[in-house]
Amino acid sequence: MMIRKLILAAAAVFVGKKLIDAQGANGSSIRRPSGEHVPTDLMTGVHPGPNQRAPEAFRPDPHAPSSPEEREAMRPVTLPIRH
Repeated sequence: MMIRKLILAAAAVFVGKKLIDAQGANGSSIRRPSGEHVPTDLMTGVHPGPNQRAPEAFRPDPHAPSSPEEREAMRPVTLPIRH
């Protein structure tokens, strides 16, 4: 009797996952969007050359102030040296 319940529960999980995956394939996903954009310029087989740069509005400002937390996040990970 317990095995039947276990098999039924596993089948329900399997069917539910397939339904959720099918909804995601149709574009009507119940998941929230990630907020990321699709990098269509990187999806082509053509690699930009060295003379092609991003528009000025999309380049990072090298002179912008950064907080101590941002600088700490960019610091490389260092491990103590074992003697």
